[in-house]
Amino acid sequence: MATLNLLPAEIVTEICSSFLTFIDLVRLDTAFVNSYNRVYLHESFRRIRKVRFPLIRYGSGGIGTNKINWLSRRCPYIRDLCLKDGNIHSITDESLISISRKFTALERLDLSGCWKLKGDGIAAIVGNCSNLRDINFSDCYHLNDEDVHKVAQNCSRLERINLSRCGGITELSIMAIAKYCPNLVYINLTGCHHLTNSSIKSIIESSRELRILYLAGCTGVSDDVIYAVSNSCKNLQSLHLNLCQNISDGAIMTLVKCQKLSVLEIHGCSSLTDNCVMAISNGFKSLQELDLKNCVKITNDSINILSLKRPNLLISD
Repeated sequence: MATLNLLPAEIVTEICSSFLTFIDLVRLDTAFVNSYNRVYLHESFRRIRKVRFPLIRYGSGGIGTNKINWLSRRCPYIRDLCLKDGNIHSITDESLISISRKFTALERLDLSGCWKLKGDGIAAIVGNCSNLRDINFSDCYHLNDEDVHKVAQNCSRLERINLSRCGGITELSIMAIAKYCPNLVYINLTGCHHLTNSSIKSIIESSRELRILYLAGCTGVSDDVIYAVSNSCKNLQSLHLNLCQNISDGAIMTLVKCQKLSVLEIHGCSSLTDNCVMAISNGFKSLQELDLKNCVKITNDSINILSLKRPNLLISD
């Protein structure tokens, strides 16, 4: 503590420019309680834009309104708030409502694993934080179509959305995002089993600037979706199709149109054959990473040929 108190003001400012956790902030505030540097500390706090909640011991009160109020008084201009590492059992609708009132300028919010969230908290966030560009709902089990519709309708500036393993959403959610959010560059629908081809096509066709697309485990995905990707997503850089077992060689071959594609994951796509690998070896010039694990119809012979033709391609098999 004594050492911290003697730090020059510019060092205090530099410390606060890092991506700090809530506990870091509390410790700094306590350490400088009697320091002449305290004024610089609080000035630096006000410039903080990114905060992450670390794992909070279960039973310690979690991320409640008291902690949120403390944070808002010291760091009122937060743009990027990550709650995924906190005590996810304690992040409730009440927590989100408080966050939405205190941090209306939020642009990025990570709620992954916050399984207690339901409609009221999400409605408050999207109602008060209309500048959101990036939101992560992965593993939010209670998220439903009504919630996602509110997000899409109120956050039309969204650029990134993660809905992986949100088992409560259907094609209605995807259609709403396709309608209201045309600026998406990142979409993660991993493990969303209830989506139709038509809804996935709609979001692909409306997201012309898409860079990263996760459809791993979307078991209904078929060739029509891949054709939509190849025709609409000219800027696509990363495509994840693991366990999509209804995709054919011909569909994968059309992805050669995505000339910026650098990462392709087709792990467990059991319909793909050596023909697909040969097509990749002769095209896909931007490809840097390829995951072929558990593609049971693809032989070592074709993979060896691919390795010889493309020595710089990182192949996982």
